[in-house]
Amino acid sequence: MATTRWNENLRQLRLARGWKQIEAARRLGLRPNRYNQYENGRRLPPVDVAVRIADLYGVSLNELFHASKCHEEKHDYQTGTPGSEPLDTGEEGRSCR
Repeated sequence: MATTRWNENLRQLRLARGWKQIEAARRLGLRPNRYNQYENGRRLPPVDVAVRIADLYGVSLNELFHASKCHEEKHDYQTGTPGSEPLDTGEEGRSCR
């Protein structure tokens, strides 16, 4: 089972467009039950499907799979810009780096 909250991002992107799961599945060329598995966090999509999902919703793969407090901040955590300490993701021992 997926441990990230990417599926919550997927749901919010769909709802923002006013689509039902069946409409999103149709637009992606997926069976509705498969899309439901992705959105409910029971399955991760293969890379090619993840790319289609990101394209459909106009987001990057990073935004789709890793949206969190860290990525909402405007600081550069990768380069260590002063004042840009990584935020706690809620997962013990992990930060946004």
